[in-house]
Amino acid sequence: MELPEWYDEILFKRAQDFFSKNMFAMMAGKLCGLLAVLAVPSILKILICTKASSCPFTAYKRYLETIFHTLCWYEDELKPGSRSWKSLEAVRKGHIVSSKHTEKKEAGFISQRDMALTQFGFMGYIVLKPDKLGVQVSNKDLEAFIHFWRVIGHLIGIQDKYNLCTGSYRTTKIRLEHVLDEIYRPLLEETGNDFIVMAKALIEGLWCFNPLLDCYAIVYFTKWMSDCKNYVYHESDPRAADFDLNDSRRIIQSLNWYSRLILYIEVTAHTYLVNFFVFRWYFNNQVWISQYIIYWFPFLAFYKFGIKKSYIRILKGMKEGKGN
Repeated sequence: MELPEWYDEILFKRAQDFFSKNMFAMMAGKLCGLLAVLAVPSILKILICTKASSCPFTAYKRYLETIFHTLCWYEDELKPGSRSWKSLEAVRKGHIVSSKHTEKKEAGFISQRDMALTQFGFMGYIVLKPDKLGVQVSNKDLEAFIHFWRVIGHLIGIQDKYNLCTGSYRTTKIRLEHVLDEIYRPLLEETGNDFIVMAKALIEGLWCFNPLLDCYAIVYFTKWMSDCKNYVYHESDPRAADFDLNDSRRIIQSLNWYSRLILYIEVTAHTYLVNFFVFRWYFNNQVWISQYIIYWFPFLAFYKFGIKKSYIRILKGMKEGKGN
């Protein structure tokens, strides 16, 4: 791997600071993105074939590793030999191994399109829906964040012509809107049984990281985030006039009481509470605490998977710090 000639260290570090100030909101955006990726048939087929995230334990392992890798990118200096660099090398190698395996099984391979759609999962909602997530952002922050993911995409093997992130906020936003409007929204409006099975595994696995997660609440939240038809939570929503609110209410009422409660908490926290500094500080610190607990003493995972299987580590052989 080599840093691209257009790499800007100042922008990259600004994006890291931006994440630190909005960790709670941005982690929620990434969770919605990971869930949305499961709606892409080519990616879902590969995940089912590899059996790497099709049950709660494998999902716990896979997605916790994903969290640790991304936190590493956001926290560490990006240079050859650093933990962040080793993490990106490991991810890139993992993609190659998985792609070869699924090709042999005739289940397809990890294409540039799949990698670009996965890139959207990590940053698309944060750029397009900061108001729904409660991300406190400026235009300069967005430019830095886009540069960050342009660099990450380049280093994990996305060719520049397929990279959703460009050197311009305007062109990047156009690309992201196109992906959401033409790919993700139609797919999320027509999700099937395989999607629900994998989504349940994802949420049940990450329940050990955040016990307030609920599959049906998060699926609704993701479809609401994606502006899917009839997924309108508030009557004051600007999109409310475009749909039958009775249909929207029926979708919500079809959820059990606990899912409705978690959905209410999620929407209230992200659209209202997180806009206040005190709540934002509290929620961000809860994420930091959860990160430490899941790394050093994952007691909820002890209960679900046993002590030995609960400890997840990346970058074996290197000196690891918090969350890695």
